[in-house]
Amino acid sequence: MKKNILAIVILAATLVNATLSAMILFTFVPYVKRANNLVTDIAKAIDLDIKGGPGLNPSAVNIADLETYPVFEKANANLKIGDDGKTRYAQVDAFLSLNTKHEQYAALKPVLDAQIEKVKTIIISEVSKYTYKELDDASIKEKINKNVLESVQTLFDSTFIHSVDIRILIA
Repeated sequence: MKKNILAIVILAATLVNATLSAMILFTFVPYVKRANNLVTDIAKAIDLDIKGGPGLNPSAVNIADLETYPVFEKANANLKIGDDGKTRYAQVDAFLSLNTKHEQYAALKPVLDAQIEKVKTIIISEVSKYTYKELDDASIKEKINKNVLESVQTLFDSTFIHSVDIRILIA
């Protein structure tokens, strides 16, 4: 009789253990997975800051190798007419960052000096595509910088122009 009671106690303990294990499996594991994903995302973000990010140019340019080239300061650009029907203007400052260690830098820097009016036109036409409300959005400003950079790099058929910095003040 003691063996049967002992077997029943062991069976009950096993069932309680299995039930608690199932509860842990179905309740805690999803939370642990989400926490693990969060930690992984944070680790990736930190890694992006340290390594410069996976989507960026693997041949990162040292900041000491960049030359700031002013395109214009306080130029006026007509903005696209918005919902209010009014013509708005923007004051635009534009600078290029040139990679002085690029193999085509010496050859293309004089060409840039000669073709600066085309670069100015590219910048003003890109800024003029948007209304003043759209220019309040930071993603639009990033898009303008990206589009101008691509256009200027296409114009010179080179990547010696490393980045474009356009500052827009809406009037």
